[in-house]
Amino acid sequence: MRSLTSLALALAVSAVALSAAAPDAGQRPATQRPGQVPVPQVTPPPPEPPPTGAMSGRVTSLADSKPLARARVVISADEIFSCAPGTPPDKTATCPRYNRTAITDAEGRWTIDKLPRGKTFVVTASKTGFAPRAWGETPPAVPPSYIELKADEKKADIDIQLAPQNFVSGTLYDEDDTPFAGALVEALRAVYDNGQRRFVTVAESITDDKGQFRLFGMPPGQYFISAFDPAFAKVGDQLGQLFYGPTFYPGTPYQDEAVRVVLDPGVPVEGLKFKLKIIKPARVTGKVVTTGVQLLAGAIDIGPLRNSRIAPFAVSEADLRPDGVFQFANVIAERYRIRARGEVERQGVSHFTQYTTPVTGADISDINLILSPGALVKGVIVWEGRSTPPPQDQTLVHVRAPMTDGSSFGDALTGDITAGREFTLRGCMQGQHFIRVDNLPEPWRLKKVLYKGSDVTDIAIDMDYGQIMDGFEVILTDVYTTVTGKVELESRDLAQAYAVIAFPTTSLNWTLGSRFVKLAYLDDKGNFSFRGLPPSEYYIAVTRDFDESDLGSSDVLDRLSVRAATFRLGEGDRRRLSLAARIPNRGK
Repeated sequence: MRSLTSLALALAVSAVALSAAAPDAGQRPATQRPGQVPVPQVTPPPPEPPPTGAMSGRVTSLADSKPLARARVVISADEIFSCAPGTPPDKTATCPRYNRTAITDAEGRWTIDKLPRGKTFVVTASKTGFAPRAWGETPPAVPPSYIELKADEKKADIDIQLAPQNFVSGTLYDEDDTPFAGALVEALRAVYDNGQRRFVTVAESITDDKGQFRLFGMPPGQYFISAFDPAFAKVGDQLGQLFYGPTFYPGTPYQDEAVRVVLDPGVPVEGLKFKLKIIKPARVTGKVVTTGVQLLAGAIDIGPLRNSRIAPFAVSEADLRPDGVFQFANVIAERYRIRARGEVERQGVSHFTQYTTPVTGADISDINLILSPGALVKGVIVWEGRSTPPPQDQTLVHVRAPMTDGSSFGDALTGDITAGREFTLRGCMQGQHFIRVDNLPEPWRLKKVLYKGSDVTDIAIDMDYGQIMDGFEVILTDVYTTVTGKVELESRDLAQAYAVIAFPTTSLNWTLGSRFVKLAYLDDKGNFSFRGLPPSEYYIAVTRDFDESDLGSSDVLDRLSVRAATFRLGEGDRRRLSLAARIPNRGK
């Protein structure tokens, strides 16, 4: 009897203690004691509902529009990460990128549901025997398109057409003529950004014990083939890491000596042979120097110099320190031009210099690049609009002075238009320049550039250090020409990678940066268009053997002119042209 009474008393005491320790919802919490750190009352947010967005589409063959069954469709997003539950927000960037996959049915159709909202979705399709392709992509000029998906949104008709694949095969040799095994061989597509070339890998292969490689899954187009010895991937000396470059077909370390390989539909390229070239890169170091003033900011580049022309690609990333000391760490034997730009006062005139040096494989140091104030260029903007008023916001429109070799490095990044429609370029490098206008809104175009009354629109303008050139008149117009057309192809041909080039019948304007030379790529239906060609008489040609680096080549344009059609444009003309293309016999 006593034990039952004791148990009841213990339970009662426990109940009282629990009641005091856990007040009900209407009871106020205990008073905070002096000096005690308050504990915040955090209410966890409610869990987000599962996503309900979806995308769907169809994958077909570009050659005959037939559906492709069992093609792989991948949806990815740069901004979305696949993190485990409870991952801290500051750790999400270390999580894998978001990826979802589907396989097409017998009709080539696919659907991926339960997608979150996002702005950077990319949809890619692939299938054995075909070249992979992303939605919105038109190789080689148009990159994939981002797809924005709102919460709970359903997007259909994300259709992709795949081109039948082609391949390139060959054999790689060492410098002693023995087959080289284990090298990385890549097929590279050249893409251009503001005239600067960079490479995108389309296919890759590892050479076998006979030195043989086979690059497949490639759409029609032109490619550079490169090989790299992985033994030189991570090497260095007492000064640090050395970055060895690849060897380009037909066996050169120099990009501008590389020979492009052109793939036509159904016509592979077989039997390529070339040797590796192992050339130790040099370091080129020095200092950008100003006279009597402090360098506030600067930029520097280096490029191979052939026939007084800078090649349209970067050689090495520059390391430029605040004190003006610079280093190029990946420079192979060649003759180079180094160009530097610096700012010595805020809103002041930019300073420039250039320096030519051969590199023979040994490091070069102690180069002093002494900056001099660039030319000051002033003028006015004239908006000659027939039906379009000048834009109210002109803050994004800039007058520029690119150099005639195609480089945009040789002028200060100024040229803003004032409320009085005046502009000032605070610094241009010594050399020859054009005057151009960037970021013009549609339908505005450059009509004419006058300097003290003389037309210099397409004439190289000599500028010198410290020179003041006032009196430019840049005339803009909303009247422009349009040339559209369609190219008839053979039944076994595809429109991919065909370039249409319009260029004047007079060779005086066959120069880099010329307004009279334009390139357009065909869409999947064979259509093309040009806007803003100046009034003139033109050649027009269709070929796969052309890219942006050929725009200033008089030899290439002269070759194209032999079989080109001709047409004439007057001011404001609208022309529609019909052209034809045939797969060439490349003499295998």
